Amino acid sequence: MERELDFGALVGGLVALALAILALWLRARERARAAELAEANAALKREVEERQHAEEVLRASEARLRTLVSNFSNGAIFLVDRDLRYLVADGRALHPAGLSRQGLEGKALIDTVPPEEYERLEPLYRATLAGTAPEKIEIRYGDRLYVDYPVPVRGDGDEIIAAMMISLDVTEVRRVEEERRRIQEKLEEAQRLESLGVLAGGIAHDFNNMLTAILGHAELLRQDLPAHATEQENVDAIVTVTKRASDLVKQMLAYAGKGRISLRPLDFNALIRDLGELLRASVAKHARVQYELADTLPAVVADAAQLRQIVMNLIVNASEAIEAHTSGEDGHDAKEGDDAREGEASRTARGGTILVSTALESLESSTLERLAPGTERAPGPYVKFTVSDSGTGMDAETVTKIFQPFFSTKFVGRGLGLAAVHGIVQSHQGLLLVESEPKQGTTFRVWLPASELRPDEELPPPSAAIAARQRTVLVIDDEEVVRVTLQRTLERIGFVVRMAEGGEEGLAMLQEDRQDTALAMVDLTMPDMPGDHVVRELLKVKPDVPVILMSGYCEEDVTARYGELGHTAFLHKPFSLDELRTVVRTALEP
Repeated sequence: MERELDFGALVGGLVALALAILALWLRARERARAAELAEANAALKREVEERQHAEEVLRASEARLRTLVSNFSNGAIFLVDRDLRYLVADGRALHPAGLSRQGLEGKALIDTVPPEEYERLEPLYRATLAGTAPEKIEIRYGDRLYVDYPVPVRGDGDEIIAAMMISLDVTEVRRVEEERRRIQEKLEEAQRLESLGVLAGGIAHDFNNMLTAILGHAELLRQDLPAHATEQENVDAIVTVTKRASDLVKQMLAYAGKGRISLRPLDFNALIRDLGELLRASVAKHARVQYELADTLPAVVADAAQLRQIVMNLIVNASEAIEAHTSGEDGHDAKEGDDAREGEASRTARGGTILVSTALESLESSTLERLAPGTERAPGPYVKFTVSDSGTGMDAETVTKIFQPFFSTKFVGRGLGLAAVHGIVQSHQGLLLVESEPKQGTTFRVWLPASELRPDEELPPPSAAIAARQRTVLVIDDEEVVRVTLQRTLERIGFVVRMAEGGEEGLAMLQEDRQDTALAMVDLTMPDMPGDHVVRELLKVKPDVPVILMSGYCEEDVTARYGELGHTAFLHKPFSLDELRTVVRTALEP
C-alpha cells in the first residue's frame, strides 16, 4: 500500500515538474518573442525613420534641383518619357517663348506645341531616346533663338528611359556677337580706308608738284603767244587738261581727308537749290528727282566746293543706278518704240525716282558709336542729307567696296566719286552711312555737325595786281620743276629770284642776302630738312621776313599743324599765275 502511495506521489511530482518546466519554457519563449517583437519594432521604427529622412533628403534635393532649373536664367530643361510626355519643363527661358511649367509638365508633346513645332521636335526627341541625336541643334521658336543639347537618360540596366533637352536662349548672345562683328568690320574698314588715304595723299602730293610745273609753264607760254595765235588752242588744251588732273588730285586728297578746304558757315538747302540747273543737266532723263528739304536748317561749317561735290556725286551716282535699272539684261539700254511719244512714256515708266532730303537730327553718343564705331564725334545737332534711289541696288559685298578708290560698278569711270565723298565727310567730322539691297535701291545718308553761326555770303576774290619793285624772293623747294616754274613766273612779275633745293642751302642764301630778301617761299615737304624747321631757322636769321608756305595739302591742315610758325600766307599746289600773284601780294602788304 505504501509503495503504491510512493509511486503515485512520484508520478504527481513528475507531472508537476513537467508542468513547471513547460511553464518556464513558455515564459522564456514569451520573453524571446517579446524581445524579437521589440527588436522588429525597433527595426521597423528605424526603417520608418530612415525612409522619412530619405524622403526629406529627396524632397530637399528635388527642391534644390527645381530651384536651380527654375532659375536657369538663359535657358530651360525639358525631360520627356518614352511616350513623349513632359516629366519636367522649367527654366526662365520658357516665359519669353510664351511657355510655362504648368502648361507643359504632365502633358504630351503633341498637346503642348503647334503642329509645325511638333514636326520639328518629335524627331529630335525620338532620336534622343534612340541614342542617335546630334550633339546640339539650333532651333528658332518665335522670335527667340535656342541652342538645344539632347541628352539620353539611362536607367540601372543602361537602357534609355527618358530624353532630356537642355535648351539655351542665345538670342541676346547672337545679337551681341553680331553687333561686335559689325563694329569690328567697321573698324577694320576704317583702318583700311585710312591706310589707303595715306597712300592717296602721298601720291597726290607728289603729283601736285608736277602739275604745278605744267600749269605754270603753260600759262607763261599763253602770255608769250599772240592773242590770236593758232598755238593758243593747244596751250588752252594743256591748261584745261592740267586743271582736270588737278581736280582728280583734289578728289584723291579729299578721299585721304586732306583736301583743300575753306571752311565757313553754309546754308545746305541754298547750296542744293543753287545746283538745280547743273543737276538737271547731269541726271538722266528717265530719273525723276524729288526734293524734300527741311523748312529751316542751321548752318554747317564746311567747304562749299566740297559740299557741292558730295551733293553732285551722290545724286549722279543715284541717276546711274537708275540708268542701269532701266537697261536690258545684256547691259545695253532697252530699245525705244517706233513712236517717239511711246518711247518717252516707256522710258518714264521704266525709270525711277531719286529722293533728296534734308533734316535736323540730334545724335546721342550711343547713336554716334553705332553709326561710326571707333570714331570721335561730338553728340549734338546734325544736319542730315539723304539721297535715295529706286535703282538696281547692291549686294552686301559690293557695299563693302564702294568707298575704295578706283572701285566702280560701271564699265567706264575712275571710281573716285564715292571715295572722295567718304574723305570729305571724314574731314568735316561728319558721318556717312549706306543701305542697299539688290533690286531695292540704295540710300546714302550724310550727317554734318550743325552750327549756331549764320551762313556767310561768298565775296569776290581780291585783285591780283602786284608791284614787285625788283625785290628779292628766296624760293626753297626740293623739286627742280617747281623752282624753275616759280623763278620764271616771279621774274615775269618783276622779282629777283634766288633758288635753293634744300633748307641748308636756303639758310645760307638768306645769310648772304639778308637785307635784300623781301619774301621767302618754302615747301613743307623736303627730304633734308622739314619745311617747318626751315621756317623757324629763317625767322631766327631775319625775324621780319614774310614767309609763304607751299604744300599740296589743305590750308586748314597746315594751319592746324604749323600755325605757331607765324607764316604770312599759304600757297596750295598746283596754283595758277593769278593765285600766285594774289598770295604774293597778300604776303607783301604792310
